[in-house]
Amino acid sequence: MDQRLSSHPFYQKFFTQLDRSEMDIFADSMDPEGYILHFIGHYYVGMGTVGGRVPTEKGWMLDNASGWIIQLVKDYEQTGDIEYLKGHLTDIKRVMAFLYSRAPKGSSIPVGPTTYDDFVHPPLYSYYAGVWLTTLKAYEAIGKAVGDERIVKQSQERFTASQKEAIAKLWNGRFFAYGCEPDGSKRLDNVLFTGQLAGQFLSRYCGWGMFILWIL
Repeated sequence: MDQRLSSHPFYQKFFTQLDRSEMDIFADSMDPEGYILHFIGHYYVGMGTVGGRVPTEKGWMLDNASGWIIQLVKDYEQTGDIEYLKGHLTDIKRVMAFLYSRAPKGSSIPVGPTTYDDFVHPPLYSYYAGVWLTTLKAYEAIGKAVGDERIVKQSQERFTASQKEAIAKLWNGRFFAYGCEPDGSKRLDNVLFTGQLAGQFLSRYCGWGMFILWIL
């Protein structure tokens, strides 16, 4: 799923049904807890199927859940197919409930493992803080598309809180620190990580504009 987040635009645009077939398998194999899996296939085993099992069950990472939601919204914005989006609405709500549950007490930003798993990162991670803001933009777009004002209001309010928190805890005056503890302590200002702008890149790619840099 994490590789799809950056590589899917080409075949989403030109091979929409192929793209959807993968997205549908990810939805069908969603864990009962509400998270999207990292993989739905394996080099030596093959691909999972809708209604069947996948060879790589279990194991959650925050950005896999976010990536699936963001890509669903891009499908809708590219195709205008509201019925496909509505068909996954229950799944979307389950995934968002999972992500909301990952935010520790006193914080509005989910914490946990991500697909940047080469190195250990702090709980409140600059990469995912930005991706989380884009996820909330995507959820707001979903709410507007299906006419659900509760979703729109919830995502807007959470976006405002998370944006404020990310800037307050991670911005060091020069760049967004690698990460910190959920309460803002132990901020790592000695790591300049380019992934700090991943969420900003995704937001601009999706047409949802700048959400951090202009406010600084």
